[in-house]
Amino acid sequence: MELLFNNSGSVINTGILQGPGIFEETLVILVAAVIKADGKITAKEIDIVKRRLHSDYFSGDYNYLLKKLQTELDKEKIHFETKAAEAAKELSASDKVQLLHLLVRIAVSDGLLTITEESVLQQITAKLEVPYRTLDSILAMHRFKREQDEQDRQNYQERKKYTSVSQLENAYKILELTAASTEIEIKKSYKRLAILHHPDKVAHLGEEHQKTAAEKFKIIVGAYDLICKKRNIV
Repeated sequence: MELLFNNSGSVINTGILQGPGIFEETLVILVAAVIKADGKITAKEIDIVKRRLHSDYFSGDYNYLLKKLQTELDKEKIHFETKAAEAAKELSASDKVQLLHLLVRIAVSDGLLTITEESVLQQITAKLEVPYRTLDSILAMHRFKREQDEQDRQNYQERKKYTSVSQLENAYKILELTAASTEIEIKKSYKRLAILHHPDKVAHLGEEHQKTAAEKFKIIVGAYDLICKKRNIV
């Protein structure tokens, strides 16, 4: 059996459904809330979600989750607060961080984070009982990566001597620090975040989640390396 989106964006039912766990149930409801936050549903957002669900849940759970997503998107108002509060009690700190990574990726998929999208992300963060600084760190990771990608399109010699002010600021935000932070604080925060975001922490969620976590882990390492280079920290 398979569930697919037709040309109008609706889900086509074609068989038996299986039920996923608390992480997957929560993910779909929160994704729907983020997608609808700005009052519009874009094809790019749906495509990202579909590809993500297909890579992570190619079995019967994928079918169930697509149908669940469409059900939530069809609602006039998505009551995500209750599900997020339930997840706060059931999920580990690393699971919650992984959820936020995926949600932020959806929110910024069009290159712009709206006020309403950020508001929904903040509400979700609070209900998940995750510090706001963690959300700020994740948002900074996306900005850091985007600027890094832009620099990668320049020639090597230009990149070698260039680090923008915004990139350095984002590096500090990724580590939940400021330019005034001490060397001890920098090393301590890096160690804490490296443990929290380590891919092994989400191994139970599947290989694709580990890959996503590994990408974010590299950004944390990159931010730390940049700060150490600028501060001559060894």
